[in-house]
Amino acid sequence: MNAEYITNNTKLLQIIKSAKYIVGESSGAMVMGEYQRGARGESTIIRGLGILKNTIIEPHYSERKSQQLLSDGMKKSGMRYGIGIDCVTAIVVDPQEFPGKWSKIGNGTIDVKIA
Repeated sequence: MNAEYITNNTKLLQIIKSAKYIVGESSGAMVMGEYQRGARGESTIIRGLGILKNTIIEPHYSERKSQQLLSDGMKKSGMRYGIGIDCVTAIVVDPQEFPGKWSKIGNGTIDVKIA
């Protein structure tokens, strides 16, 4: 299921956005941003769900040495914030308080960039 399917289904999108907790891993984390990079190896930028406004998310951040992908994604999408997040690591965010307040669960890296 991709972001376009969810954003075109207003009932499903409302259920997601009204949930107390939303959990995503790998591409499930990417889709939480306002924009996301297309499939691995693609340089295209597509719309995400917009749970975190003005944000693009890059999973498997240090494991796949994706620092440049995050910087490039921020530039191409025009997003002010970028989140790089490793596997088995979680970022806990209240969308109303991000980027000023967030916390980490796990031992991996989380890199929050501000353009």
